[in-house]
Amino acid sequence: MFAALPNGTVVQLPPSTACSPDAYEPNDSTATAYNISYGDSIFSEICPTNDNDIFSFTAQQGDFVRVYQLVSSIPRATIYIFDQNMNVVFNNLYFDDMRFFAQSTGTYYIWVTRGIFQQFATQYNFGLELLSPNPDIISVTDVPDDQGLQLRVAWKASYYDPPTGNNNPTDFYALWRQVDSAGDLAIINMSSLSISDFSNLEFVNNSVFELDNILWDFVAQIPAVSDRPFVDYSYVATTLYDNQQTTFMISAVPKPGYQIPTLWGAPKSGISMDNMMPEFLSFGIVPGQNEVTLIWNVDRIIHNDLMGFKIYRHNNSGFVPAETNLITTLINQHSSFTDNSVQAGQNYFYMIEAVDDAGNSGWTTELSTSITSIKNEAALPTVFALEQNYPNPFNPSTMISYSIPQSSFVTLKVYDILGNEITTLVNETRSAGKYEVRFDASELSNGVYFYTVNADNFTSTKKMLLMK
Repeated sequence: MFAALPNGTVVQLPPSTACSPDAYEPNDSTATAYNISYGDSIFSEICPTNDNDIFSFTAQQGDFVRVYQLVSSIPRATIYIFDQNMNVVFNNLYFDDMRFFAQSTGTYYIWVTRGIFQQFATQYNFGLELLSPNPDIISVTDVPDDQGLQLRVAWKASYYDPPTGNNNPTDFYALWRQVDSAGDLAIINMSSLSISDFSNLEFVNNSVFELDNILWDFVAQIPAVSDRPFVDYSYVATTLYDNQQTTFMISAVPKPGYQIPTLWGAPKSGISMDNMMPEFLSFGIVPGQNEVTLIWNVDRIIHNDLMGFKIYRHNNSGFVPAETNLITTLINQHSSFTDNSVQAGQNYFYMIEAVDDAGNSGWTTELSTSITSIKNEAALPTVFALEQNYPNPFNPSTMISYSIPQSSFVTLKVYDILGNEITTLVNETRSAGKYEVRFDASELSNGVYFYTVNADNFTSTKKMLLMK
């Protein structure tokens, strides 16, 4: 009988003279061995003390077999593993987790007896498992908050890439991506690829490789790491398309001089997605005579897939952008738009939509102005003003609004609580109008920050709070 200690260790209780029923008996010889299969779990006991329990299973040559203790127990039984010729393959005298390659196809035996120096019945347990020695891919997942065309590929280390020790026979892992066609590139049979070929990157990067009638191109070479602080490897790989499945495969390539095979892992697929919405760095509205000009700025390096912009207009605040109030569509090179169809005595409210090639949209807040005089002169701000940022507190970005009644050279800067300058958001001459600027504090720590606008003789400072 067993009991669990508070620390989780399982210990055997004082022996009983009676033996529990054993569902696996009779299994005291190889002739009566109880047959089990990969995936089976065994819980039993050696009783009486001169008992032997023998289990058999069939393995194919090259099978990577694991026999391991399911639940830690004190004391423990002794387990030997024999091949069909009764040669000892492994024992658990020093290991609770026994792993080995089957050298030939046939019947193997797991022989369980009482532990050394034990004088009473001993309970035991073990599991039988078929492992893959290959660098099988575990997962292929989309990279979040990116522009797409990227997937993170994670795979388990090969059998010949132990997690500890410096005598690592694996040199590196080759990452392969399935392709539909070779185009103008040469098709090379994968079986003819040698270790030395990987040193010729021009060759592998300008060829397509065929394996079992499937075409693959070479993506990257990832070094094997000895004494690594991680369990599984991963690599961010590029894809050819978004919103379509891309299949990857890993091969483990040995170091020169080691007589071990290149191991090929099972392939796996994933879908990359563009999940980064376009964001405006700044935007504003500049009224003029008989016209209203909208201006904006988007980081086109980050948002390199930007397709264009849509301008919406309405006469009422709080409107919902729709096809009925869409006044124009612009290609991505534009950073301003002048509306010449305004009329005196009307209020106008605008919103700008930025659209990328994946269909993601980013929006400005509502921009407004009025055409008030009978001379069709638009309503300009009458005073310099700096508004409180919104939202506040914020995480990680916020919008800062300011107004200038005349053309002025404007600077807008952000400072930390000690007065150190963090960044300059605006440093240029701007026409009279209302403007909004986005401040991104992703790389900053929590705390109080200040922002200051200078325009002509006007200076104003306000406080904002970053809370992550």
